[in-house]
This record gives sequence, structure tokens and C-alpha cells, in this order.
Amino acid sequence: MKLLGDFFYLAGTEKTDADLVFEVRLNPDHYIFRAHFPGNPMTPGVCLMQMATELLEEYFQRAFRLKTAVNIRFKKPIGNDQLLTFRFTKVAFDSEQVQVGLSIEDEGTQCVKMSLRYDNQ
Repeated sequence: MKLLGDFFYLAGTEKTDADLVFEVRLNPDHYIFRAHFPGNPMTPGVCLMQMATELLEEYFQRAFRLKTAVNIRFKKPIGNDQLLTFRFTKVAFDSEQVQVGLSIEDEGTQCVKMSLRYDNQ
């Protein structure tokens, strides 16, 4: 299920020497938030991984298939009405896989940190 353009919207993109940064706005009225959790909506971790994948696909204009997610650290819950920063601190391509380091931040505070590996298709 594609989340970009429905669950979240791209608000900005910036490429620096060290990072690839995306600003995204969540859709607080999305049905996922009615189920996770009623009265206290939180962004599911699996949605955050899917959002990361879709941001990379949008930027590189190619498909990515998530192979593994490691070193996932949830440090602060992410609600349903936030402007988030997806900061890719490492994007490394080789012949077999693509590895990325990701920090998801809210107003400069790190909420989630993870390392993702994709098959290099």
C-alpha cells in the first residue's frame, strides 16, 4: 500500500554533503490513526519503514525492496499531526544491496533511529 500522498505528504527535500533530508507532514485524519490507537493516535513503526522506502524511491526514481531492518530504536512516540524530518545519514549502494542509516526527528528531537537494507534490484 502506497502511503505517500495519502498517509503523509512531502513538504521539502534537501541534499547536503552528509545527509539526504526530507520534511514530511502526516495526515492526522488517515484511517490508520483511528485504529492505532483510538483516543491516542501513534504512527506505527512499520509505516515509518514504509515511508522511508517511499521517500528513497521518490528521490532515486527506482524501486526498493526492504530486506532487513536492524538497530531500530524508538525513542519518542510519533503522534498523528507532526512535521517530521527523515534524515538519511548514510546511503551506500553496492552490487548486492543498498544500506541506509535513518534518523526520524520531530523539531530537532530524535524519535526513531534505524538501519535499513534493501535488495539492489
